[in-house]
Amino acid sequence: MARQVKLLIPRLLRRIPLPETYERLRALVGVEDSHLRLRICAALSHLRRSLQLRPEPVTAVYAMIFDEVRETYGNLAGWEAARPIYHTPLLEEVFEFRRERAIRRVLRILELRYDPEPMALVRERMFDPGRRANALEVLDTLLDAPLRPLVMPFLDDVPMPERLRKAGTLVPSTPAPAEFLRRHCRHPNPYVVLLALDALARRADPVGGDEGKRALSNPDPLAREGALHAVAAADPAGAPALIRPLLTDPDPTVARHAARALARLEGRAIAEDPLYATVEKILFLKSAPVFERVSGEDLAALARVADVETFAAGQTIFREDDMGDALYVVVRGRIGIESGAQLADLLDGTLAEAGGAHGNAVFLLLGGSGLLPRLGGSGSVAKGDGEDAAVALGGGKQQRSLEKPLGAHEVGLKVRSERVAAPSHAGGAQAGAAHQRVIEHGADGSVGRQLAHQCAPHDREEVLDAQTGVGKEPVTG
Repeated sequence: MARQVKLLIPRLLRRIPLPETYERLRALVGVEDSHLRLRICAALSHLRRSLQLRPEPVTAVYAMIFDEVRETYGNLAGWEAARPIYHTPLLEEVFEFRRERAIRRVLRILELRYDPEPMALVRERMFDPGRRANALEVLDTLLDAPLRPLVMPFLDDVPMPERLRKAGTLVPSTPAPAEFLRRHCRHPNPYVVLLALDALARRADPVGGDEGKRALSNPDPLAREGALHAVAAADPAGAPALIRPLLTDPDPTVARHAARALARLEGRAIAEDPLYATVEKILFLKSAPVFERVSGEDLAALARVADVETFAAGQTIFREDDMGDALYVVVRGRIGIESGAQLADLLDGTLAEAGGAHGNAVFLLLGGSGLLPRLGGSGSVAKGDGEDAAVALGGGKQQRSLEKPLGAHEVGLKVRSERVAAPSHAGGAQAGAAHQRVIEHGADGSVGRQLAHQCAPHDREEVLDAQTGVGKEPVTG
């Protein structure tokens, strides 16, 4: 059964308030997939409240939390040892996010014993720095004595070495860094598999070659993409025979990466048009302020289906009367905006310039007008002493790549945003889809690149319903 289908099952079962439903879900709280466990615990909490069931015994709650805490300490200790060798920004983000999700699971398990109203208050405030102390105080008064020494230190916000030292025997034996990454190459979440293989590929680690061979047949294309790069890095001589079957992969992105990797390994000419790996595209997106708080996993679907498109210097990208459907994220270089006969000079720092003080610039064209705040009226160009700025589109303007020589090849990221109806997940609400692009242009007439994407955005959850007090668990994992 596909992982996404498994993740939906607890949400469906929580709508069937029967004791049998609770018991069947209760038997699954130890599944390997930690995201699925969170969904199961949230569904159990909901069913317990709906059915007005008796609280779970302290011993049962202790056992469930003990397993969660021990697994989390193991991941934290393993990453602490592996970080100096295999660090990447996205892996760092994943392990921090997994710690946060483990806390959410522990709180959901506690809801199986304690009053849901104060527990909902604790969940709501636990991740708010201004109200965290209050949440901990409320929780401390709720817990039974056997649970307090297990739960409260786990929630302490202290440096990692101190956290692990205090955990003592709760921390399992730590594997060697390469072995730790190997285990994550077999993780049920394909995004984690991708990042583990990417970290190994960057060091041409033989473990990446071994695990890449296994992951070449992974049902998820995200894992297969990571696998082919890991195999190519670890075993250049043997990789072509392993990668060649992926030329006909049902996923076009995997097939394109396979063709590029095979050409490079066989010494054949590679197309001038660049092909970014999904990990690179995610990092491009996260460098833009509008995406910097979005998790890499949420951006993965957006990034991996992006295409590359070429624009020469001075080429028009869009006009005032064009159908508005684009969000631009400038990865490198500058984009000018022309109002009437004038072209804004971007060399002194303006609207669409990459690498400013706050990351890469972003501006949006949708429905013929700028959705970002208007700065100075119709037809104006936003400027800000090196800071990112937005432009209000209106008044006969024409967006163009700069015609002035910039001295080097310049790159920008364009994210097309086409709102389309998408099938609902479990709730029935329609979600929009975004079509994303990256653009590059150079004043010397060199190519520009464009990433194009289409996917339904994830609905961020774990939001407390003000009327019911019911929280939803987060989607990403």
